[in-house]
Amino acid sequence: KFRLELRPHGRRVSPGSLRMGRRPPSLFIGGWPSSITKCSESVMMNSNFMFGKLEWVDAFLDPFQYGDVFGNRTEFDRRCKQFGGVDIYEWSLVKFSFDVAAYLERLVRFYGKVRTVEEFRHRVGSEFLERSRFGLVACVPVSECLDENMRTHSAKPRDLGWWRSRANLTVAQADQYLCDMVLSGVLHRKFDTMKLGLDMLPPRSEECTAQFASAGEAWVGDKEVQLAASGGVWPSTASRVAVCIQGGVRSFPHPRAYQSIRDNLVNGLNASFLRVFYVLNLTSDKCSWCGEKDWDPAWGERHVQHQPGDLLAAFSAVGHFASLTVEPSCCWPKLRPGLHYEDCFPRWSGTVQWRGKEQCEADIDQYEVAYGVGFDWVLWTRPDVRWEFPIGDIRSFPSDRVHTTKTTYTELSDIFALVPRRYMPIYASAYRDRSANGSAFTCVTREQLARAYNQELCDFPGIAPLCVTCFFGNPGCLVEFHLEKHEVPFEGSIPEEITSRIPREYIVGGSGASQKSTA
Repeated sequence: KFRLELRPHGRRVSPGSLRMGRRPPSLFIGGWPSSITKCSESVMMNSNFMFGKLEWVDAFLDPFQYGDVFGNRTEFDRRCKQFGGVDIYEWSLVKFSFDVAAYLERLVRFYGKVRTVEEFRHRVGSEFLERSRFGLVACVPVSECLDENMRTHSAKPRDLGWWRSRANLTVAQADQYLCDMVLSGVLHRKFDTMKLGLDMLPPRSEECTAQFASAGEAWVGDKEVQLAASGGVWPSTASRVAVCIQGGVRSFPHPRAYQSIRDNLVNGLNASFLRVFYVLNLTSDKCSWCGEKDWDPAWGERHVQHQPGDLLAAFSAVGHFASLTVEPSCCWPKLRPGLHYEDCFPRWSGTVQWRGKEQCEADIDQYEVAYGVGFDWVLWTRPDVRWEFPIGDIRSFPSDRVHTTKTTYTELSDIFALVPRRYMPIYASAYRDRSANGSAFTCVTREQLARAYNQELCDFPGIAPLCVTCFFGNPGCLVEFHLEKHEVPFEGSIPEEITSRIPREYIVGGSGASQKSTA
């Protein structure tokens, strides 16, 4: 009796070619990885795919972290995403669940690979054998590997952004492809198992699975480790927070949005004193959390005029109400002489957003004077986002700097920011034109953005002689250099995945809202 194992990447073995009476090892047709591709090569060696920077990434990253180790997971995530670059290849953290014991038992029982298994055990060591059951989190060239996997399996082309929603990697057998092509390379970099891999097989589906590592799990775990390491004492005692919810109403009246703001933001801060200030534009052009019937992939031109009464359920659920200011439905802020909105990029969002922040800062100031209270922090957020996991105890954030996230770790977010109260007037005035004594607003023009992309924008009014560098040109780009000019410390280390503007089911699985992910 013998067991015949057919694998998709190995050559086919016909039962007629087998000689009866031979030991099972004669059936072995192996190699782990089963073939060398760009995906597997990029993890194992310094190929041109990695821009010649393997030494750079190794200086900051161990090939993997155990799934039960946090402490510096968010830094691991940041370094991983930074490594790939913005426009060419995307890298991300993937968690492998690898049943090493079952895998090695199969190699011995069915293929007689006793010496190979003994050598593997010796090289990886007892810690790996014990702790790998918690999972291995590795930095993976996701874009290249998943595109390669779809070509290998002749999968139908998908929307280029389908995997960015952190969907389940079982799509198109991607998890098994990564277990074959990537996990072997990770082990080789860590334990020098390349030669052993020639005498091994890729893991089966019941022995290895892969999924995107959870940024929320890492963020919460980091906070727990941080608190334990400091003996139960947070780095700050500042715990009085003004929350500013500012912008177009859009999805805010939907429970999926406002309940997440309540649970993961307002309650997640664990503040000693908290009030919520609203500065809202009641004219909305889309509602991405309202369900499929209201979803327009092209964002559409449909406008809805809300009334304050439409928001009562959201106000009540979020709680801690302080004030509501309704922004004008017309008339964008006045730009400095010679500047026109047709030249701005984005066309109006930067100036309109930051005018709203100035209004919110004024409302907070008025509240402090009227009630004789003072806030330590201002946390502003857009009303149309869903908060996916808790931001964490406010005392865990050092109170000497602005905390936010960065769009693919390149430029400051325009989704939210946690700002020390004393820095809020500076932060809110980022789009004021300093050449006109602050009486008008400014923006980054399309021509300036092109120079900023090439690090050649060194004459921007109010920022020069600092050189402005933007990759996407979102409103947060100018804010970053405004803070730097005024010597305001900032940190973009909060995971980008903490908020979502669009439900993942409208991204995953191709174009159109009808195709949804089961993730």
